[in-house]
Amino acid sequence: YPAALGARPPATLLLYRCASVGFDPMKIQLIGFREGLWFEIVKVGTKVNLVVKSLTDYSEYFWGAGYSGDYPFQVAQGHYPDFHWDTVPKWISYRKKPNRADSKFTPDEIRSIADTNYMSWFGLVSVDEIVEVAEAIKSANPDYRQLLYWNSFSYWGAPISTFNENWLKYKVVNGQRWYLTMENNKYVYRKDTTNKRRYYNHAIPAMRQWWIDHAVMMTSKSSIDGVFCDATRSNMDTDHSNMIKQLMHTLPEDIIKMGNFLRQRDSYRYDEDGKPVPHNGNRWRMPYADGSYLENVHDGPVNQPKGQSLIASLQLAREALWKGKIIFWNGAPYNCLDSCEVTEEEMAEYIKPTLAEYLILAEEYSYFNFAVTPVATDNPAWMWNTGAMEEFQRPLGRPLGPPVKVGNTFTRHFEHVAVMLTVGDDGVNKGTYVGAEWT
Repeated sequence: YPAALGARPPATLLLYRCASVGFDPMKIQLIGFREGLWFEIVKVGTKVNLVVKSLTDYSEYFWGAGYSGDYPFQVAQGHYPDFHWDTVPKWISYRKKPNRADSKFTPDEIRSIADTNYMSWFGLVSVDEIVEVAEAIKSANPDYRQLLYWNSFSYWGAPISTFNENWLKYKVVNGQRWYLTMENNKYVYRKDTTNKRRYYNHAIPAMRQWWIDHAVMMTSKSSIDGVFCDATRSNMDTDHSNMIKQLMHTLPEDIIKMGNFLRQRDSYRYDEDGKPVPHNGNRWRMPYADGSYLENVHDGPVNQPKGQSLIASLQLAREALWKGKIIFWNGAPYNCLDSCEVTEEEMAEYIKPTLAEYLILAEEYSYFNFAVTPVATDNPAWMWNTGAMEEFQRPLGRPLGPPVKVGNTFTRHFEHVAVMLTVGDDGVNKGTYVGAEWT
């Protein structure tokens, strides 16, 4: 559509005037358009229009007023992981249960991680074991990028010798410390917190400095390429949020800086008085980050239409990729951790809609993970490292244009496959593929 090539959002372009004439969304291709745009085909009376908006415009979503402003494009990418369009590019998270004879990854497991993924995070074990696993993976694949998993809210996993337990949240009961932990999704103080998470007291400056210093020390190891900060949901300008920001600014430029940042359910957050305040989907964190992991992409604020939660998440990811960031898309249908009741045949069905989600947003430096658990102990590889699945062997090729939205259906074309994602208002989605080796 020549008139649209130079169109600047927002714009509405007439495609044709006979709305009664239908069309096949899978046969629509948008070629030659400028980047950073969101395209939707809309019927208005007898007209069929192409509506164009910017990827920075979230105003149409439920609580869309919580989004505002912009963030700059990424400048440095020389420290990024490798990326190819040959097949679906994967990332992975993994861990093993500690204090068991089989708590170490086997050479075959290390090789499978290194061969089928570009990047991962790992932590919660001793410093030596983190480095040992990273070195083994990098030995198998020198181009691999290994991140330190670093939780910003809870102190859990293997003890760290330099940590001071005075920096945890606790209260004194009958002369004994009861630490803050969580039970049944509620925060409680308990005397015995064995095998439970305890929580940092971010009000203590020494704790915040230790947390920063430890991550910087870990990235000085040649096998650790970056840091992934988890449990980052905190309001702007809190001690917790400022600690994360300070770490990102402290790390060297050639260190990958990622986190569990972008989250469309955080268009608003509640302040100390219980008042909802705009929170911008946490886009305010992106100026100091190289990228973001996205999880719970189907869950949004209370009363938001179920399908819209995913659509807004797709836009957050597309905007970040347009601006040169890294995106880890989590395609897990659910996370069953230690009690996985799922069959390999069910996994083959689960991947169809979640992979379609990824392909709709995919750009350079976007990576897809599909698993039902990160726990490798007692679980077969097809549950936690799914690189052997057929979908990851099939040819993909470069995208031939951006996705187009028709109602709650998205379509997009790649060199070797066309994909259609149908987003259900009931939260049930469907992925359809057309390609010589995809059907």
